[in-house]
Amino acid sequence: IGAIANSTNMKLAETFEGVELGSFGASDDVFGDMIEATRSGEIDGFVDDDVVMIPLGQQDPDFVEAFTIMTGNRWGIGVVLGNDVLRAEINAALEAVIADGSLEIIWKKWMLLLEFPLNDE
Repeated sequence: IGAIANSTNMKLAETFEGVELGSFGASDDVFGDMIEATRSGEIDGFVDDDVVMIPLGQQDPDFVEAFTIMTGNRWGIGVVLGNDVLRAEINAALEAVIADGSLEIIWKKWMLLLEFPLNDE
């Protein structure tokens, strides 16, 4: 089973008993690398976030999501330390699209099978 090296997904994969792991990284398209490794038979499957796995299963009949595990991983946006102006602009933009409901509308349009993650916030 493949996963991105040193990722939370790899940590999760390491908990699967009896599984041989394949580590992926240092690539411009590690997700594409894992897809191709699965297609070629190099690996039997891979672990990644549901926001990319579910659309993959919808768009490509060769792939299906085997199962999901709720990990509680939070997403973030990184900016250079000290770039408070950009951080404030990003925070303001996120707060605006959350407050006006447009983020939830976009999420529900493109992530049909995933519950909007901010309903409990």
